[in-house]
Amino acid sequence: NSFMLTGNHDTNEYKDGIERISVAERYALLARHTNTKVTRNGVSNYGYYDIDTLKIRVIMLDILDNDSAIGNDLTTQGYSDTQLAWVRDVALDTNYQVMFFSHCCVTTEFNYNNSPLVNGVQLRTVIENFIADGGVVVGMFHGHTHWDYIGKHSDINGFYEISTASANHKKTDTSASMPSGAVVPARAKNTVTQELWDLVIVKPISRTVKIVRFGAGEDRQFS
Repeated sequence: NSFMLTGNHDTNEYKDGIERISVAERYALLARHTNTKVTRNGVSNYGYYDIDTLKIRVIMLDILDNDSAIGNDLTTQGYSDTQLAWVRDVALDTNYQVMFFSHCCVTTEFNYNNSPLVNGVQLRTVIENFIADGGVVVGMFHGHTHWDYIGKHSDINGFYEISTASANHKKTDTSASMPSGAVVPARAKNTVTQELWDLVIVKPISRTVKIVRFGAGEDRQFS
């Protein structure tokens, strides 16, 4: 199964909106490479996929769902009110354990340069309310920050946000905004460390997660 999410460099939004790739255009491009069993909210670039044998629901979010609901600032990243309501009322209407995938995390303090997302706090609250009602969240897996980090905003109905560093070996920059404990693995061209990607192994009964690293960096695990 293949699922593709777009990030903040994937819509030309850093070119002052010139030839900007719209939500509908991204849908047309990504849908060709995405499993047809994904349940979407109409023509959207967010959706969920159920792994029935494990009773896990994989929810894929779109941080660039901002053509209309969020506003005219083309560099704004976040979740529209429509996407937020869909997560709350549709995607989280399940008794399966849930995994989130998003280009960015939702907690500002964990994000690159402490950048807030539109409706980021609101989405985190929706997820925490799901947990408070008995739901199980495996974690929110994301990129964007270019570092490895596992953080939890709160121990009260909180959930882990898991960052994987950049696959690009040139992206080794660090930032003063890195949360304590974040790591940027050392890279070297033409060695195994020029690669960097994760295999995530979830065991829903024991509620354990092992993240196997290929290339630069280390394996990680949490419960």
